[in-house]
Amino acid sequence: MRELASCFQCQCVMAGPGISLEIGDALRIVCSRECELAAQQIGDLGLARFYDYRERFKAGALPSVDVEQPRGREPGRDDERRLALAAGVQHVRGVSRLSVRVPDIRCAACTWLIESSLRKRPDVLRCMTSLADRIVTVEYRQADPLTFVTFIEGLGFTVLPDRSAPVRSALERERKSLLARLGVAGIGMMQVMM
Repeated sequence: MRELASCFQCQCVMAGPGISLEIGDALRIVCSRECELAAQQIGDLGLARFYDYRERFKAGALPSVDVEQPRGREPGRDDERRLALAAGVQHVRGVSRLSVRVPDIRCAACTWLIESSLRKRPDVLRCMTSLADRIVTVEYRQADPLTFVTFIEGLGFTVLPDRSAPVRSALERERKSLLARLGVAGIGMMQVMM
């Protein structure tokens, strides 16, 4: 029985012969044009070490998540995507924060790739990736959040809006408010005891 080959980029089983390209010093086979472009972008950014990290962390990788979402652009969908991403964008003191879900993050190499790539952009102030929550948070000034989504998708990942960001923000504000109230009550209690 013949063993099925897997794509070097996305590691999915390939149905056809695939596309050959040179990555580093070796000839590799990828399954699609998207994976070829993602591999080339990783190489052009000087982040080919991603593949070394990925192999090192492969044994402890998280299980894959199947997400049905096309990676290509559909005409007229950018407005819908902007609206969906708006829930994950916060503006505080001139700094914007975009929070998105990236369910394709499987290992520490994936987080390293996303963070390293985004940090090389001049419009990014800070970037954090949570492997456990599979959330990428980007802090930036004066940029369109859709450009970061497109950039992450260009690396070969699926990006979804993070609808829990406003809830986390509201809970954080409530926590600070309750902490301040507790402090005032504590000071009042000390006055009564004296």
